[in-house]
Amino acid sequence: RHKAVGIGGLMRKQREDNARAGESIDLAFKDLSALMDKAREMVALSNKLKEALEENARNTRENTEKEDQGIEKFLLTLGIASPVTKSTAGSMFHKQLAQQLADFLTVPLKRSHGAMALVDVYCIFNRARGIELVSPEDLIDAAKLFPSMGI
Repeated sequence: RHKAVGIGGLMRKQREDNARAGESIDLAFKDLSALMDKAREMVALSNKLKEALEENARNTRENTEKEDQGIEKFLLTLGIASPVTKSTAGSMFHKQLAQQLADFLTVPLKRSHGAMALVDVYCIFNRARGIELVSPEDLIDAAKLFPSMGI
């Protein structure tokens, strides 16, 4: 590494620092891109699994309650396949988020006998959403829409 001498040295040091920062950013985006590709594969896999389980349930209505609970638990751990985002929903974001939240909470609310702390809802909902997290404010705004949506 060269010692920075004068303006030329400072400029050279700045260029080197910028080059290193650029390399780090490129690497980070490559890693993020690979992660997103894997996430898409997992979403596709979970959709296929869900469809297969629904088809199996239609064909054989003799599933035991314990098996159903195991399947529900497994699907819950896979998360939400297509989370609503502000960029995809636009002005309908909170309304679509409210519907997705209501659909998501069906199983957890049954397990907790119909009541859950909002903090717990926030945690499990965001865990299921993966990298598409919602803010506490957005979650509260969506929940406030439940009565007007008949949820």
